[in-house]
Amino acid sequence: MAGNTEDELTEPIEKEKDDKEEKSRKDNPKKKRKKKLIYLSIFIVIIIIALAMTLFSIHVNKPSVSKVSEYSQSTFIYEVEYYLVELGFYKLHPFFEEPPLVEIMLLEKDKTISALVQENSLIMSDAEREDPDISIYTYENIIKSLREADSKVEIVNMVKRYIKNDKIVIVPHKQPLKLALKGYLSLAYLL
Repeated sequence: MAGNTEDELTEPIEKEKDDKEEKSRKDNPKKKRKKKLIYLSIFIVIIIIALAMTLFSIHVNKPSVSKVSEYSQSTFIYEVEYYLVELGFYKLHPFFEEPPLVEIMLLEKDKTISALVQENSLIMSDAEREDPDISIYTYENIIKSLREADSKVEIVNMVKRYIKNDKIVIVPHKQPLKLALKGYLSLAYLL
């Protein structure tokens, strides 16, 4: 044994290390494929849930809210409710018991109107609420101009035009996935 050099003694240990590294490299593609498959499965499940929630939103009965016939400051909130219903906001639904909350900010008056969606109807409030899903920034005269519309199609087209011209600005506050699961995809035609 006196004739063995240090290299000869460490050679079997290094060969064993090389064998382990080569084996782990061979296993790596399998692990990578497995990880990719898991991520793909999760993504597909999320997409299916989002689509199911959107389809659920499409088949909801529209609440009966009539157009305001006499306009005044006290009926303005009901007018806003009517336009939100015509635009389809009643189709939104809770996600993990968190109901959809829309905040309308009237910029010239520094006033907030909140719309909470529960059981396919809107609960309107003059008070600001915490943690809205989206905020809609506009002016009172823009909302009042919707009075000229005679049908849902005209209301939608006017709102689209106002959004395009930045007279109505919609700002999301939640993650896109959460908004999708609450049914906001059913309102994507506005954007």
